[in-house]
Amino acid sequence: AHRVTASPTPRFGGLRILGSITILRTMKNGEIHDALIVGGGPAGLSAALLLGRCMRKVVLIDAGRSGLEVGMISPPGGEPDGCSPSEFLRAGREQLAHFATVTYCQADVDDIERNGIHFTAHCSDGEVFNSRALLLASDFVARPPPIPGADRFYGSSLHQCPYCDGWEHRGRHIGVLGADAAAMELALKLLQWSSSVVVYTNGGQLEPAYEKRLEKAKVKIVQGKVIALDGEGKDLEQLVLEDGTRSSCEALFYCSARRYHTSLAARLGCDLERIHGALHWRSDGDTGIEGLFAAGSVTRTDEMTVIAAGEGLKAAGAVNDWLLEADQSYLAARNPPPPPRTSRPITSPPRRVYPSP
Repeated sequence: AHRVTASPTPRFGGLRILGSITILRTMKNGEIHDALIVGGGPAGLSAALLLGRCMRKVVLIDAGRSGLEVGMISPPGGEPDGCSPSEFLRAGREQLAHFATVTYCQADVDDIERNGIHFTAHCSDGEVFNSRALLLASDFVARPPPIPGADRFYGSSLHQCPYCDGWEHRGRHIGVLGADAAAMELALKLLQWSSSVVVYTNGGQLEPAYEKRLEKAKVKIVQGKVIALDGEGKDLEQLVLEDGTRSSCEALFYCSARRYHTSLAARLGCDLERIHGALHWRSDGDTGIEGLFAAGSVTRTDEMTVIAAGEGLKAAGAVNDWLLEADQSYLAARNPPPPPRTSRPITSPPRRVYPSP
């Protein structure tokens, strides 16, 4: 689940270079870093940047492929023109080069083990990193529906998140793929952006209660299996049904179960939810295991890039606080205060008694 083959990167002396940033700096054998971050998506990058500003020695290990769509996300100011997740990640990686204490390594993490007071990560390229704290921030595994043509339109006119991509398709013919409660709710939500919303059951059967709600909202329901997506370039135009009919559709949204990179967390003893396969975690990323934190998509947070980045910042703050507390505990144990001086009671010398003459 963690293996993504990375293309060979050119070497210059003892360094590996990816684009204009340093991927791996020469490290002393057995060096223990302050923190190891697994996953270079929005959460992992934000965490690495914050810990770098705290002058922590950090290793960020990333497989180089994110589960995020390539659609647009609006910036905090609310302007209609945002930056794509790919641009967000590129800018974050470039900023990492400003921090000499942060190492970015493009590789897969094959295994992580807890060795007494630190974690040891074994990477697919043979590198081994040791760290005091570990932050799991790997992305979810997102897949387009298994329909011919889906890969071509994914991220441009085939989406999952209406908040990320609904605005770009306002007023157009929008379709929703599915026949369950999630598809119904998604279709009703998309009416905010277009009055022309169609639910394609794709061979499934909507429950009568769902059909009534959709009909009341004037959402059309099209039965039958979708066998292909068709259009020009990356612009979707039509859905092809199994009976040969074609339905006009300029943007298609769908819901699907996601698979999360949680096998490493399970090996380290994290409590995993059985249904969603995501971590039980607190808002600060603490997993309940000493020194182990989680953030971003691995914690089943919203898929919006800005939210994942915010979770990464919160988790990084918790990591830094934990390291500070560990440092103080270590110093206190190494240099214990001197024992308090016990005051001895002041006693007057015994009175000598002289015999009378």
